Amino acid sequence: MKSALAAILIVILVIVFVAPTILKVGAITTIYILADGTVSPPAPLIQQDGNLYTFASDINGSIIVQKSGITIDGNNYMLLGNHSSGDLSNGLIIDGVGNVTTKNITIRNYYCGIFLGSNA
Repeated sequence: MKSALAAILIVILVIVFVAPTILKVGAITTIYILADGTVSPPAPLIQQDGNLYTFASDINGSIIVQKSGITIDGNNYMLLGNHSSGDLSNGLIIDGVGNVTTKNITIRNYYCGIFLGSNA
């Protein structure tokens, strides 16, 4: 009886404390800052105030910038990729727009951390 109860307790602890961490690390997303200024998909990961876009947490994925004249403040958070799995992705993609300022961002584990295309 005691060993069965201990096993159930261990399973519950793993579900509560370990599983959310695994899901958070594995969730790779692409976030767009669209030409009209909206963030897609709408999520609490980036907060917008006019032309200032501020990270609210670490972001696992890429950000594609389609709007000129903005500042992206990482707020000392990280933009994290998955290059270790052979992924050739870019972290921050600034292509076809200009006057984009970035600050306070640590970018890790991408083939190319910041991709600057035309007009960047």
